[in-house]
Amino acid sequence: MIPRGTLDIPTQTLLAALARRRSHRLGLYRAWPTECPTVAFASVRSGLDAVLQASSWPTQSEVLMSAVNVPHMSQIIRAHGYVPVPLDVDRETLAPLPTEFESRISERTRAILVAHLLGSRIDLEPFSEIARRHRIELWEDVAQGFAGDLRHSSEFADISFFSFGTIKTRTALGGGLVSFEDSARSVETSSVQERWPMASERDFRRKIRRALLLKAFETPLLFTAATGIAGLLGINYDALLSKLTRGYPDAELITKLRHRPSRAQLDLLHRRVNEINTDSLKSRERIAALYLEALPPDVLVGTNVEFPTRWVFPICSSDPTELVRRLRVVGIDATQKASRLAVVTEPDSGDQSGESRTAAWLSRLVFLPLHPAVRARHVSRIARIVREVEMIGEELEAPIKLSSA
Repeated sequence: MIPRGTLDIPTQTLLAALARRRSHRLGLYRAWPTECPTVAFASVRSGLDAVLQASSWPTQSEVLMSAVNVPHMSQIIRAHGYVPVPLDVDRETLAPLPTEFESRISERTRAILVAHLLGSRIDLEPFSEIARRHRIELWEDVAQGFAGDLRHSSEFADISFFSFGTIKTRTALGGGLVSFEDSARSVETSSVQERWPMASERDFRRKIRRALLLKAFETPLLFTAATGIAGLLGINYDALLSKLTRGYPDAELITKLRHRPSRAQLDLLHRRVNEINTDSLKSRERIAALYLEALPPDVLVGTNVEFPTRWVFPICSSDPTELVRRLRVVGIDATQKASRLAVVTEPDSGDQSGESRTAAWLSRLVFLPLHPAVRARHVSRIARIVREVEMIGEELEAPIKLSSA
């Protein structure tokens, strides 16, 4: 079976991190490859929590945000007594509509948090113009759009969040960087984090060992054996993989994330951010090009945005459960659980139209594998099954030629 993907970190890097007994005594203010003041956190969630603590807004202040994000982001906003206001995300642009953004601004609005979803990059200039006019801050969550260079943060954002969680591009098995346009904001936010205890070195070493286990099963042969054994034992390997790559448990979230990154975490994060290897990006771009050539346009997502990373390759299916089942029968590990994205809900609101529009396409996503083992013959097979499930009559009569070969 072709696995859904690989952890974007070399095995030798993990082994070196595990073998290192003493971490460099460098603090949170080490130099990062960006011109903006940048602070390291244990995760983007921790960074958002610190930013909100430092903001000290009145209770019930509002943060407008893309209606698609990991649930913890809106949970953190609510934990501070603030209100997350979801903005519908368009399937083609993977962005909120600027007109809806402006219509939802109230006297309580303090910021807008725009997420770069599914590996895409959104043009923030229209949002910046509106935010400046209404004197609110523009924040960007680059968690799924990081292309290996911190300088690619938007010139229009007041604050940029970068995530290096287990399944992310250039992973450091956790860790987040927050870049600020205003140096005073960076100092205020850093002072919040300095009051937190340091995360456990032992816990981080446990993360490294878990990542090594996942790396061991990335080859198609071992992955096939592992999924077969899981099936015989009645184990849902999809749920197991999700659990193994999850950063924070839902219980006691705020307490768990209020820790400074360990020195070992900082060491690995610093190494990964400063690397220039782009092999994984090129491999994913090669496979994505094959998908774009073979798949029917009706199933594609984000057709009107730039994809610098191809972090994942989602398609929108009319029957995602059946499509996943059919693909796995022929040895393709497609999944609906490549990320923890969900629709941000708006409590106590009678208008759920934006939520339902977003949920209509988000709930139908199927993520196709971007594993380096994917070849033209696999893509051809996937395309045939997609057309059958979607009842699209056009047939692929010949295998797709690998243009990058």
